[in-house]
Amino acid sequence: VTTGLLSGEEFSTSLNPVADAAAGFSGRLGWIVISAAAAIAFVTTALAGIMSASRYPLALARDGLLPGFISRVGRKSGTPYTAILFTGLFVVLSLQLNLEFLVKTASAVFMLTYILANIAVIILRESRLENYKPLFKSPLYPLPQILAILIYLFLLADMGWQAFAIALGFMAASLLVYAFYGRKRAIHDFALVHLLKRVVDSRWQDEGLDKELLEIVENRDRMPPLSDSDILDKISVFDLDSDFPGLDDLWRRSAADLSKILKVESGVIESALAERERDISTALTPFTAIPHIVLDGDLQQFGIVCYRSKEGILFSDRAPKVHAVFVCTGTGDVRHLHLEVLASIARFVSQDEYEHRWMGADSTGELRKWLKSGLQE
Repeated sequence: VTTGLLSGEEFSTSLNPVADAAAGFSGRLGWIVISAAAAIAFVTTALAGIMSASRYPLALARDGLLPGFISRVGRKSGTPYTAILFTGLFVVLSLQLNLEFLVKTASAVFMLTYILANIAVIILRESRLENYKPLFKSPLYPLPQILAILIYLFLLADMGWQAFAIALGFMAASLLVYAFYGRKRAIHDFALVHLLKRVVDSRWQDEGLDKELLEIVENRDRMPPLSDSDILDKISVFDLDSDFPGLDDLWRRSAADLSKILKVESGVIESALAERERDISTALTPFTAIPHIVLDGDLQQFGIVCYRSKEGILFSDRAPKVHAVFVCTGTGDVRHLHLEVLASIARFVSQDEYEHRWMGADSTGELRKWLKSGLQE
């Protein structure tokens, strides 16, 4: 239509041929309508680009490579508003750059991303990881990956030394961020998974447990907070007497307290707790123990009771004086909730000053308030 309304000379010299064609067809009104539509299209395209690009800071924040507040999402809409604002600010700053430099920078980053993705496929395949079971496997592996890496390296080099320097700069910056910020977070998450796996009931020690625990630990910000359920309202915290006898009495006391929350006889809970401890010690650290059991039945039941012992309770040779005990009991049909609570407790007890605050709290009421706040963060 445009080529039919404009002459060849007009078409070759016009910066907005569609609007000029509309002006020739319907006058000033047509030019205004087309120009307005083009402006709206530019805005919507820019917004779509910003929303798409916001996935990167969102994913980095969830992986612990950027501050956690960037991964916040709206509770009702699920919109990653912080990541979108962060991306928009980055776009505004990038507009201050030279256009040619900006295009080369974007191209270099994309090519570098594809190179690293192909390298990652090779590393994952060759490492023979037990839990790496992709749904799709690239045919003719590793030929496509090697060819892709070589082609992108050639294109990157063909863009000139400036683009190559930009790519190297981004690599260096990324390594520094990981070394000084992300590495600590990643190690912390894997350490939590390792500790949790040690105390998880043997009936749940299946092949997918590592993956499930890691997803819970890494994606906790995206999950509904525990405060959305009534679990935290039912938490009880007790101080044990200085002359409290030992583990057998702890299981008896725990069973009595939990039976008030759950529709289960105290004798069943007591014997299950004792058997669980004989199987493997539930002392997470020399200071903290998380005894937990899985009961038979489909009752949708779960309960937590916590105890503070200032004198300490003997759990094992490695944990002769445990001062904090978190006893969790649930039926098998609430497995994911059970694991999520265990992960929340593990995060809570890994806080700085946790042991000092636990021992220094003036009352169990203060402990309960702090515990509820910590578990729903």
